[in-house]
Amino acid sequence: SDGNVGIGLSTLEADGGITARLQVEGTGGDTSSTSIFRNTNNAFGPYLTLGKSRGGAVNADTAVVDNDVLGTIQWAAADGTDRQCVGANIFARVNGTPGGNNMPTELVFGTTADGADAITERMYISSAGNATFKGQVNVTPASGDATVTINSPATNAAVILDLKSTASSVGGSGNNLRFIEGSGNGTGGNSMFDFHHSPNSGWFAFRANGSNVWSVDEGSTNTTFAGNV
Repeated sequence: SDGNVGIGLSTLEADGGITARLQVEGTGGDTSSTSIFRNTNNAFGPYLTLGKSRGGAVNADTAVVDNDVLGTIQWAAADGTDRQCVGANIFARVNGTPGGNNMPTELVFGTTADGADAITERMYISSAGNATFKGQVNVTPASGDATVTINSPATNAAVILDLKSTASSVGGSGNNLRFIEGSGNGTGGNSMFDFHHSPNSGWFAFRANGSNVWSVDEGSTNTTFAGNV
């Protein structure tokens, strides 16, 4: 009578902080799952649509604004106390100024760190298609070479790899483009070659296992070689 639907349960739960009006709960894969399947003789599949307006009533079409979240998919779990904790989520957020038939949106991926109970945003795909990561990116194929390819979109477009630090001082580590042989970080017997920039000391260098082979002083543009040329 209240419009709630519980399949497999009589009392609705607050999973991930939301007491949804439609819930499915069971003790196995079949009884704990939902399925949407389409049968048509064309290339299209079924839809799962999440939407939002700024209206305060059913059927409202009041426009959303920049930074409004259009919908969230989240993963929650019981932690021994309740089901409030969310381990990860994906959500769509308006990423610009909406207008008639214009809805710039970014896709955001979040995870919860060890020891935390709140989501941290980790990756963004902007309305322009640009991807931004917060954290390290590791490429580990099951077999074969680990390959990262950067293609220019046109014959007159450059390929640019920027290494940026937003801090005013990055300490002794500086910014590095490293080539490492072995499983370590270039120490403990693993060989490493890197291009290194130290903003504090003001030089750019090519190094082998942490020692400068060739360096340029940014202030005087003097070049130094360690060894014979």
